[in-house]
This record gives sequence, C-alpha cells and structure tokens, in this order.
Amino acid sequence: NPETINDREQIIENAYVESKRRLSHVSPIDRLIRSIITPSKNVSIEIDDTGKPNEIIEQLKDKKKLRNQVCLLIGSVGSGKSTFIDYLRKKALPQDLIQETSWISLNLNNAPVSKEKIYDWVINLTIERIKEICTDIEFDSIEFIKKVYNNEIKAKSSLLSILKEGSDEYNKEFYSLLKELLQNKELYLLNIIKYLFQHRNKILIIVLDNCDKRNRDEQLLMFEVANWLKSSFNSMVFLPLRETTYDLYRNEPPLDTVIKDLVFRIDPPLLINVIQKRIEYALREIDANQADFTYFLSNGLKVTCKRAEIGNYLRCILHTLFENDFFKKLLIGLTGRNIRRGLEIFLDFCKSGHLHEDYIFKMRTAPKAFQIPNHIISRVILRGKRLYYDETC
Repeated sequence: NPETINDREQIIENAYVESKRRLSHVSPIDRLIRSIITPSKNVSIEIDDTGKPNEIIEQLKDKKKLRNQVCLLIGSVGSGKSTFIDYLRKKALPQDLIQETSWISLNLNNAPVSKEKIYDWVINLTIERIKEICTDIEFDSIEFIKKVYNNEIKAKSSLLSILKEGSDEYNKEFYSLLKELLQNKELYLLNIIKYLFQHRNKILIIVLDNCDKRNRDEQLLMFEVANWLKSSFNSMVFLPLRETTYDLYRNEPPLDTVIKDLVFRIDPPLLINVIQKRIEYALREIDANQADFTYFLSNGLKVTCKRAEIGNYLRCILHTLFENDFFKKLLIGLTGRNIRRGLEIFLDFCKSGHLHEDYIFKMRTAPKAFQIPNHIISRVILRGKRLYYDETC
C-alpha cells in the first residue's frame, strides 16, 4: 500500500498492471462484476487500455482548453485511480507532453476540514510541491524573488526612484517591499506559476488525491477548493473520484461545470494479475536480503529458512486460492471491483495464524505446489484474525 511518492513510483516501475475494457478468457464472475452499469458510464469517456490511455493523451495535447479546467478520473473504490495517474505522468505520456506539463499531487487525506484553514493549507502545500519538482531553482535567492515579483516591483519603482539605489534608505524600503510581498502566499503562488510554467509555455497539473474519502459536507468543501484552485491560478486540476461520489454530486460545483471531454473512467485490472505482479516485485526485493531467519514448529523443532524460500510460500498460497474454482470465485466476489481490498484479503491470508508451522514447512519442502486443505482455507476466510468464528462480526 504505497504512501510516499517514492513508494508509488516503485510500484509504477515494478508492478503496474494495466486494465483493458475488452479482456479475453475472463471468468464469469469477473465478467459479471465488470458489467455493472452506473450512471457515470453514460457521461464519461471509458479508457479502453490503461497501459495506453490514448483518450486522455489526446485531450492533454490541447493546452489552451486545459487551463483553468477540472479533469475527472472516475473509478470504483480501490480500482487504482491514483496509481493510474502516477503511471500516466511517469510512463504513458509522450515526450512532447512530458516537456509541456508539470505534475504535482496534493494528498487531501491530511487536509484540514475548516474553511478558515483549508485554503492556506492548499497554497502552502502547492508551493512546497512546486519546490520539490523544480530542484534547479533557488527559491530563496534574491535574484529569483526579484524575477517573481517583477511587475509589483515595477509598480513601486517610481517611489523607489527618489532614493539613491544602493543607499541605506533605498535598501530599507526595498526590503520592506519584498517582505510585504512575500507575506502574501496567494500572490506568491500565482507569480511562481506564471514565471515557472506559464511563461515557459507549460501547464501545471494539480492532482487532488483522496478528495472523496470524506463525509458529504467535507467532500463538498473539497470540491469548492478544487473550483477555487482551477479558477484562481493558471493551472489544471486533476480530480480522481469514486463512481458513487460522482453520481451523488455531479450537479454540484465544480463537477457540474466540467467539460464532458475531460471526464474519464477506468475499470480495475484483474485481481490475480495484480497479486502476481506484486509477488514478483516482492520476491525481487527479498532476493536482495541474503540473511537467513528461523522459526519453530509446534513440536519445538527449530527451522532455518532462506529468504528466497518465501517465494514458495507466496506462490503456494496464490496457487491454492486461484486454482481452486470455488475459492477463486469467493475471493473475487468478496473483492468486487476493489482491488485494494483483494490485496488486503490476500495479505491477511498470508499472515493468518490458522496456517500453522507444519503447513508452512510443507509449502517449503513440497516438490510441487502444496495445496492447503479446503477446511483450512475456509477457516482462514471465515475467522480472519480470530481464533474462533463469531457470526456477529
């Protein structure tokens, strides 16, 4: 579950799985889940292949239309909207669009829900993110500050001209002017966007991530912020939204003013493909650690295990769950379109205390993939982390 920017980029580089609208050899339950019709399907552009998102790329080529607009990416809970946006800006964009766009992401999970605080928070975080992507700029240098506030300094030049440039009086007045300008964070953000992006014929794309993980009033506040952000600054706002959120609030600002050509929708990838990719990535990371570790069997016998042998354990569980048609259907049914939930179920299965040490030993030593007995699989799924089953939970 990647949290930091570096974690997310590692997933893109090592474990990204595209989703395609037309998939061959899809199981009946997968096909049933994908056929669910939501109102948003009628008013959005479906991306046929998230590995080659030509639908979005074509729209991004028209920079004039994108300025001061909101672009929506609609998908189910846990369908990989944030991961797709990372993939889009890092891997899918053609070279010319990479040169003409700059992307920053604001995680709204940490945003205050007060109208008195949210706008300052967004401004400060946007400035911070711009500084992170423009590493070649010395933002604190007096030369850069003069360039950013060039128009404001010119407007005051007539008053400064009565003082001798370089004198103590001149420097004192000039310092007071810059200090006053720098205290206005909104003006500062507006000016650095103009100087760093607009004057270079680039467009800044601000991704408001996790905007929909809140209650109704908080979501509407976040939409209000998105509307203010795209109207106040020369930028485009990219807003990933759940299908249910869009269906509930599509008549509220700024969703009601979004251009139809800028409303896109993705389907989640197949769960088994995502798990396989993550396992392959995890095994490559494990291979880099050569240290052994030990565990004890129920009879007290000490077992030493190579790190690489974890691969047999993970592959065995994957084989057990997805080669058994009943449990495969059960797992996909429990997951639905929420791939994140499917990863959590699989991880909880791997960590389950109901998989006793003797089963772990058999998974390591079996010449072929060891099949975990069905009653153990049922026990893990039904009881979860509990020793006994509780029907009230």
